[in-house]
Amino acid sequence: MISAHETPQPQPLSTRTTSTHDYIRCSPITYMDRATTPTLIIHGEMDLRCPMEPSEQFFITLKRAEVPVEFVRHPGESHTRSAASRSTAPTV
Repeated sequence: MISAHETPQPQPLSTRTTSTHDYIRCSPITYMDRATTPTLIIHGEMDLRCPMEPSEQFFITLKRAEVPVEFVRHPGESHTRSAASRSTAPTV
C-alpha cells in the first residue's frame, strides 16, 4: 500500500511480461525534455559497452529543449578512459 505522500517506484522490467509501454516509461530519454541542468556528454567512439546512438539522442533532445549541452567524442577511445584523462591523470 502506498500512502498519499509516497511516490510509487518503477518496478524492474521482466522479459516475460514487459510491454513496449513499460520500456518507454522506464527509458531516460522519455523524460529528457524536462531536464534543465547544463550537461556534458563524453563518449569514446570505440566504446563497445554503450553505443554512440543513445548519447547522440540525449544530445539532440537536450538541444531541442534548449538545455545548455556539450557533446565530446573521443576518437579511438573505449568506455573506460579518454586520451585526455590519460594525459592529465597523476601517476601513482
